[in-house]
Amino acid sequence: MKNLGRAIDRIIKIDPNLEEKLTSIKSRWKKYPSRTMNYWKELIDFLNSDPLRAHPKRQEIKAVINTKPKAVRPHLYSFDPVTPGDTILGVIPENLADHIRKYDRQAIEIAKMTVEASMTKNTAMFIEAHKLETLLDFKVKKTWIELKDTLKLWDKINVSFSIKKNGSVLVITSPNQTAAMPFMGGGNQLQSNNPFISGPGIVKMDESTLRQFMRFLGMEPPDTKKDDDQ
Repeated sequence: MKNLGRAIDRIIKIDPNLEEKLTSIKSRWKKYPSRTMNYWKELIDFLNSDPLRAHPKRQEIKAVINTKPKAVRPHLYSFDPVTPGDTILGVIPENLADHIRKYDRQAIEIAKMTVEASMTKNTAMFIEAHKLETLLDFKVKKTWIELKDTLKLWDKINVSFSIKKNGSVLVITSPNQTAAMPFMGGGNQLQSNNPFISGPGIVKMDESTLRQFMRFLGMEPPDTKKDDDQ
């Protein structure tokens, strides 16, 4: 809802001759804010009274009351949609998806900052962008650990993972087998050895780096070989 006091101030600026009546409404509104709707009604009734219907600046006054709120620009993200060549391994829980969307937006802003710093030769901005990128890298790696724990992906070695959008939700996907291993010359097949979460700013993460990072955090990574033997 609009602020009644600001609306009255703007109308008085348009026509100071209305100050006496409008100030009276504003004073009573300040004294009894719980009756705001009553004072809005009084203001509208006054502006719709016969003397003001023919006011030379009626359209300006009307615009003060009818001003539309600014449209909120939706956030843009870098996640690709799921394609027929993807296998969906799991839906990312909303709490983790919120973090990932936030990090994706931060990565986009950091990329903009880096480009601007490069174009303007702004060393201080470039250093700040590098610092923010390093902090973001740390947060993303922790989230990656949570994702692998939640969706039980530790046993999937030599598989490429991507975060993609499937409608309104984020999912983890991997390429279909035929897409992941296209035939090359001589009958050889190409297979990715680097598991990662893709999307600008979503850090590439291989198994070795992830295990080192977990130990840095004081966590012991799961022993997939031991799990396989049980």
